[in-house]
Amino acid sequence: MSDFNFSNIILKSVQYNFANPDRKSISISVNDSIEVLEVDEKSALLKVVRELSLGPDTDSYVKINYEVSVENEEVLTKAIVLEALHNKTIGLVGVFSKISLLMSQVTNLSPFGIIVTPPTFNPEKTNII
Repeated sequence: MSDFNFSNIILKSVQYNFANPDRKSISISVNDSIEVLEVDEKSALLKVVRELSLGPDTDSYVKINYEVSVENEEVLTKAIVLEALHNKTIGLVGVFSKISLLMSQVTNLSPFGIIVTPPTFNPEKTNII
């Protein structure tokens, strides 16, 4: 399998809610998901979402959604794209770096301060659809 190239990265939405600003401590939970939306012969469209939940006992969250187009020189199927995601063959470091940066900018406005998330994803902890 040859390398995947990004042809487009589009920020689709940012949702955030900061509640209970008087809390002294919070626990942070990061949930990533990657969904294969479309597969063409040489390209695929992925939906990449990172959700940051700030709890317990709070409705505070940040959710960032990107659509990412990737291309490959070889013929692609959904199964090939899913396998590449599970094996980290599709290098999404640039995408998750952008998500992490945007998340830190959004949380700068929160009562909890700036929250920085890892600029990578872990296939074992990521919901890959």
